[in-house]
Amino acid sequence: MEAIEELLSENPVLAKAVALEVVARRRRQLLGELRRIEERIREFESKHGASIEEYERTMGDSFEAHEVWFEWKALVEVRKSVEEELKGLERTLRKLTGKV
Repeated sequence: MEAIEELLSENPVLAKAVALEVVARRRRQLLGELRRIEERIREFESKHGASIEEYERTMGDSFEAHEVWFEWKALVEVRKSVEEELKGLERTLRKLTGKV
């Protein structure tokens, strides 16, 4: 690890290229994950004919309804987390490329 740190500190052009590649790769991964999450959320919306908020208001007290809600709500929360990470990566990319 020390050798890598030394190499990067001695070569800022290489350090920037490495950082850009790592950030871009993570961004691509997150965009793919976001597409899959949004597809699953659309499936829930289509199946139940409602948004998560509408479903919450009308779901009733059955175990099955709560099970659906729990999975759906988890997807919504994960989507939010992924979107926040993507925003952070976008800020980092702008800084790295000088486009602030």
